[in-house]
Amino acid sequence: MKILGLRKEERGFSLIELLVAMVLFTILVGLGWPSLQKLIVRKKLEAVTFETSTVFAIARLEAIKTGRPTVVRVNPATKTVQAFVDDDQNGDRNGAERVLRSYQLPRFIGFGGPPTEPPPTSSSVFGFTLAPGGRPNQVVFNADGSVRDTGAFRLREVKPANPTKENYFEVRMPVQAATSVKIRKWDPESSQWKEQGEGGDKWQWKM
Repeated sequence: MKILGLRKEERGFSLIELLVAMVLFTILVGLGWPSLQKLIVRKKLEAVTFETSTVFAIARLEAIKTGRPTVVRVNPATKTVQAFVDDDQNGDRNGAERVLRSYQLPRFIGFGGPPTEPPPTSSSVFGFTLAPGGRPNQVVFNADGSVRDTGAFRLREVKPANPTKENYFEVRMPVQAATSVKIRKWDPESSQWKEQGEGGDKWQWKM
């Protein structure tokens, strides 16, 4: 039976053709989703690493501007980063002290270094200034913009089922002059932290 007003080449898809297309789409999504998910987590890790380096710069500039020390600290339990002006210079924040920046790490991102390495390499914080209350060490910027003690915050992918496939970054203040912040990635082959392009090599990612 012919459909009035439509030639054969103008007719729509048949039910079988639509089912075949849906099956093919489902297969392609199933094959591509794991890779896409890994790429999304990788971009989140990079983004939060650069965000943390920006917070270092904000805290340093605020210390210079106000003539008061500033603090950047992490809380691995709540997965948060916080920067504040330390008016009373006790290393802790009271309710009146101004928060410069506060944020929580996204899903699948946490604090910590490679579990195959002993502390302090495997720790959330390497170096920096002793914090009150037994908390992880924290960054303290003096009124002249220098950092009180050098060190690094370390961030990682969270892969409970396969921790050997995690990627790791650190945000490091290498000198007390604090003129620059270094972003480095853990290289499992050399067991070293490396900047992008260091030694002519690009960062390698575990998948």
